[in-house]
Amino acid sequence: MQGCFIFCIDKILDRIIHYAYDKYMRLKEKYIKWRNSKNIFKLMDRKTLLLISIIVITILIIGTIICFFMAIYTKDKPDFIPKETRGSIREGIKNDIAKPLAAVIPAVGNPFYNAAFTYKNNDSFTNSNNFDNTNSSNFKDWKTYKNEELGFELKYPEDFIVNNNSNHINIISSVYKDSESEFPGISISVYNNLEKETDISKWVDENKYLFIGDQETFNVEGFLDRKDFKIASKKGVYFDWLSMGETRNYVYIFNNKIFDLNILGSNNGDLINIAEQIIFNMTD
Repeated sequence: MQGCFIFCIDKILDRIIHYAYDKYMRLKEKYIKWRNSKNIFKLMDRKTLLLISIIVITILIIGTIICFFMAIYTKDKPDFIPKETRGSIREGIKNDIAKPLAAVIPAVGNPFYNAAFTYKNNDSFTNSNNFDNTNSSNFKDWKTYKNEELGFELKYPEDFIVNNNSNHINIISSVYKDSESEFPGISISVYNNLEKETDISKWVDENKYLFIGDQETFNVEGFLDRKDFKIASKKGVYFDWLSMGETRNYVYIFNNKIFDLNILGSNNGDLINIAEQIIFNMTD
């Protein structure tokens, strides 16, 4: 549906531009003939020709501008425009044009809204490359945390503690057990996947308020730079961004739910290793 919509828009704009250009060339040819023959009765006067030329040129300019903004909105092009600027333009089109249009004419507005480009790349973790489950921590000696309500079980280091609050779990070093702050540490939030979503990057976009509140995505450094990962049977996206400090989120589907594992203080290599061990050893 989305691809068809973009294709139709491109075709319509292409027809308009070619039609306008063809008309302009025909009028130009007639004007040259008139000028050579000096027969003023065969063709329109110069004022009419000038008016038509202005209209044609205006259509060409407007068509070019529309094509330019559609390239930013649907393809994140051209590259010579700064990434932040492209993101700002895309958010403006999406929120100020596509969203209101979807509310008035859903059949047109919804495909237009969904046509917006989203960042996604093919970088991935594998057990034999980026992720090593035999790394520094000996997870065999780790403690076990089981949450029967949410239907999962995980292991965590002996010198860490777990605080459970509904669908939100904090895993922090015992050094910080008397601190009111969750930083640094690991938190896991679990959400019901009611829509049976399989595109995790799309889910993050649609639920961005869970991560960045009411901020615009292009204003949060790193939030849009997502990478695919695979740890054991868990697949999803991860991204490094700035919240209270350097932060990394692993968002993935497990046991028909969406898990968001957040590392507060992701510049700490040991925390990243522990987080990946937790994901690796998570079971239902």
